Amino acid sequence: GEANGRVPLEPVATVVTAQEAEGPPTKTMRQAFAEYQSYLDETGRYRKNGKTTSERSMLTLAITELLEDCGNKPISELDESVLLVYRDKLERKPRLTRKGINRKIQMIKRCLRWMRPRGIITREQWLEFFALEPLKRGELPADRERRQPKRAVSLDDVEAVALEAGRTVSAMMWLQALTGMRPGEVCAMRWQDIDTTPIAIEQQLCWTYRVAQAKTAHHGHKTSYHLDPKAQEILIDVGQKESGHVFSPMQAMKERHDELREERATPPTKQMRDRDSGQRRSFKNHYTVDNYAQAVDRALERTKVVRFTPHEIRHGFITRGAQQY
Repeated sequence: GEANGRVPLEPVATVVTAQEAEGPPTKTMRQAFAEYQSYLDETGRYRKNGKTTSERSMLTLAITELLEDCGNKPISELDESVLLVYRDKLERKPRLTRKGINRKIQMIKRCLRWMRPRGIITREQWLEFFALEPLKRGELPADRERRQPKRAVSLDDVEAVALEAGRTVSAMMWLQALTGMRPGEVCAMRWQDIDTTPIAIEQQLCWTYRVAQAKTAHHGHKTSYHLDPKAQEILIDVGQKESGHVFSPMQAMKERHDELREERATPPTKQMRDRDSGQRRSFKNHYTVDNYAQAVDRALERTKVVRFTPHEIRHGFITRGAQQY
């Protein structure tokens, strides 16, 4: 009974679309991991000196491998079994060590740790991944533990290879052997980073090399090396510049070219003069770790010394220090 015979209107039926009935669209696994990588790009993580680090490259590879078979599935279906399938696939790669497999799985867990508080995955999903333990020693064949044991390079081996390496690379090897600096640190050495103010260390007057962009700088650590008189002689012999890197491939190749011309027994020909006056191949003004390692490799081929890497020169310094002290 409404006034004047009016009756209430019938409630209008709400039309629910199929999309609304299913709820909001779920991200695919590929979209979720792409969101994480966009976050890394926006915040500048895994970048040093404006360049992407090797850690980021490996992270991208791990994500790509994981998503090959499941990228288009909803992120809600991502569980421990998906991660186990990925790990099984890694185990079938004979060149990948146990440590390398665990490292890639840990990288994927790092992505998921970022997704959890942002609601991309649930708490239950994260707890499943967190409970997945790394492969332990003995779960893979012994030859999958490490491709090559780390070696402590002796001073005799450094000397034998340095004799075949050319003046610039030889100087870099000896600096590593005398100070224990990392390959990247000797490549990045600039004159402006070297303080020649004498500091007495064990009755020797040393210079100080302060690494501008050290490996552990993101942890708030500062890295420096004391350069004893032998290291100073090497740097003086290289020749000081007002600025720029101490060791330059451009300078090394020029020196190599000049040496070959001096050693030439026959008179110079017109073709040789034309070649020298023409456009030469361009080289970088500083070494990268890869360039340096390749140069050491080429020198090793001309000796009978067992192959080693520049990082193992540092390992040799640390081993000698441990034995002495």
